[in-house]
Amino acid sequence: MCSESMDQMEELLARTSKLTVTDEEGWKINEEGAEDIGKSCLIGRLCTMKPFSRSLLKNILCRLWNSGKTEWNLKIKKVTVTTLFLVLSFTTNNSLERILGKSPWVLNVGFLILERMKGILTDWEAALYSFTILGRILNLPIKAITKLNMARLAGMAGEVIDIQETDVNRIVVNGFFKFKVRNSIQSKLLPGYLFPHEGQRIWLQFKYDRLPYMCFNCGRIGHEMRQCNEPRATRTQEDGELGPTYGSWLKVDTTRRIDTKSSNEPSQHHHVKIHENHNLRPLQVAEQRIKERGESNLINNPSKGTLNIIPKINNYQHDILNLNETNLTAIYNLPSVVLNEMNEAKIMNMKMEQSNEFRKNGRRSPQ
Repeated sequence: MCSESMDQMEELLARTSKLTVTDEEGWKINEEGAEDIGKSCLIGRLCTMKPFSRSLLKNILCRLWNSGKTEWNLKIKKVTVTTLFLVLSFTTNNSLERILGKSPWVLNVGFLILERMKGILTDWEAALYSFTILGRILNLPIKAITKLNMARLAGMAGEVIDIQETDVNRIVVNGFFKFKVRNSIQSKLLPGYLFPHEGQRIWLQFKYDRLPYMCFNCGRIGHEMRQCNEPRATRTQEDGELGPTYGSWLKVDTTRRIDTKSSNEPSQHHHVKIHENHNLRPLQVAEQRIKERGESNLINNPSKGTLNIIPKINNYQHDILNLNETNLTAIYNLPSVVLNEMNEAKIMNMKMEQSNEFRKNGRRSPQ
């Protein structure tokens, strides 16, 4: 009897393992297929007004993600004036998870939102509106540092995901507290808030770790000031004067470093001796100077997602410094010392070429 019941149980288990989910009309639903596509495919929304070909966009993303062209593929599914809708397929789930985990991605001319693909989209424009963003709120008065106040302020920037612990000492020393929210591309980025305190209003500046590709005229994501028809938004500052609402100050400044050396201790940057090889062309000299000053790490650091804006230069590649707008890292993000060396090198190179031209023609070079 016991053996018969065991046989019946095994038969039932075998039958249930072969069952598939059906909808109310009896059509079979492939649940495993939906899970599989989410492990290998992403959908994306690139907010930009710049036209892109598939090959150009893939080259840019390969450099941004530090990945090979064979690791993933790209299809542009729909194009509007302000948006490109994408489907991205990956050969390995590890690559997909790495790229999805760092979404959204900020390009030099766009803002890319990614989500796991769950099925075939029919209404692309109704999808991919939200993105997560990390930020800080500065100058909150000591008496106002409470969990409720911090949550309320962070909620003004979007749907709250996480807020820093209410550690008064730490917040006062740092001058800010951190938050993480989910925002929408249809909303304007919140620049700050006039906080009521002891009969006055104090401006609490909001700053964001990765500022989206946005317009400093209207505060919306997906275009620049030169592409915007709206007048520049202004706000009343604490001194009563009108000032611009949006600007580069909304981004957290991560380049500041505190010099812990005493004022009597000489700085090593003031004693750098540059050993120049006078047989080198001017652009090679510029590269040598940058390397000896230790600036090359600021230019090329794949672990931090930066690009090799100034590659190795030889006599036959001096035009490589002609940067174009397809570079992901804008030229104004380069250190000032690099820009100065680039300008000096270009001037020296022009003088040398002009001098060579005069020698060929048998004329005297002008001073």
